[in-house]
Amino acid sequence: MSTKSGYIFLHRALLDSRVFRSEGLLKVWLWCLLKANHETAWASIKTGRGTTEVEVLPGQFIFGRKAAANELQIAESTIWKRMMKLKNMKNVNIESNSKYSIVSIINWDTYQCEIKNGNSKGNNQGTTKEQPRNTNKNDKKEKTIKSFPDSGESGALFFLTKKKRKLTGKRLESFNRFWDAFGYKKGKAETADSWLDIPTLTEALVCQVCQAASVEDSNRPGLIASGRTPKMAQGWLTARRWEDEDLVGAVPKQKISTMEDFEIR
Repeated sequence: MSTKSGYIFLHRALLDSRVFRSEGLLKVWLWCLLKANHETAWASIKTGRGTTEVEVLPGQFIFGRKAAANELQIAESTIWKRMMKLKNMKNVNIESNSKYSIVSIINWDTYQCEIKNGNSKGNNQGTTKEQPRNTNKNDKKEKTIKSFPDSGESGALFFLTKKKRKLTGKRLESFNRFWDAFGYKKGKAETADSWLDIPTLTEALVCQVCQAASVEDSNRPGLIASGRTPKMAQGWLTARRWEDEDLVGAVPKQKISTMEDFEIR
């Protein structure tokens, strides 16, 4: 079955991006976006005489220099240099071992979140030497196209929560600050709902929450080492853990001006 059907979202902000200034880099970046899975799949990877099953999540794909070079008609060394440049620009993340690499498009769930997979039958599992097949397609019947900025270059227009609410504007900006500070990046869509459920959010409160989240992040390795389960971001917010005495005591007090203390909407 061909993988050359379906579509991805692009935003016109790509025209002003660093990627767009380099013809070769743009080619590799678009190739990465088109290769990325739109649903979770298990890929069979050859490892010497045997095979291993690798879970490939939405926004990820299995990368091999030789296969990429053949597909793009670019030298293997050039491919790798451009992939490293995309990584340094925070467009992608690359996890490698001696057998294969997994490329993850950073912020994939934000920029491609409203693409719906209608043709899931027969496309849930890829089997290939270097790239899972039939999982990087989108339903061709999807007709509503929305605009998203290109990954790594500018902020998203909105983030769709688990409850299908749109997190936008300064609320989205402040949520991203918390998400980065908390560090335990699981359940983002559910966490976004909890962020929207905070009734009054000021810059002073955002600072307090983010600082407490940073303390939680630094304490997490010791928590895991002791055999305890770390708190996920959604539950941490819902329980207002930033008000916990141990976290409050570890957070340095900041002076917040009256202007910065206005409510964030």
